[in-house]
Amino acid sequence: MIANIASAGSGPVYPTRPVNRTSAVTPAAPAADTSIPDTPPAEVLHALDAAQQVLADLASRNVDIRFEMADGHVRTQLLDSTGELIQEIPASHGLDILSGQPLVDYKA
Repeated sequence: MIANIASAGSGPVYPTRPVNRTSAVTPAAPAADTSIPDTPPAEVLHALDAAQQVLADLASRNVDIRFEMADGHVRTQLLDSTGELIQEIPASHGLDILSGQPLVDYKA
């Protein structure tokens, strides 16, 4: 073992095995773009705008839509202005409503 690496010779360093310098270097795959855009995509902005319009329309009718987790499932409820339950609907129907589809009586 070398006690002092600095005094272990000062001559040139040679490779201990041949180096193949003619092999092509495979470029690394480009990194996935994980950056967050400055603004949401246009389709997201349109969906948010539609949901806001629906919420404003429901509020003008004194109706609120509420999503909550219960027993591992999403519950969707339509409530009146006092918080009383008007109707419980499937979560998919609640999302349809927020996307701008007409509000219809689910039980009909």
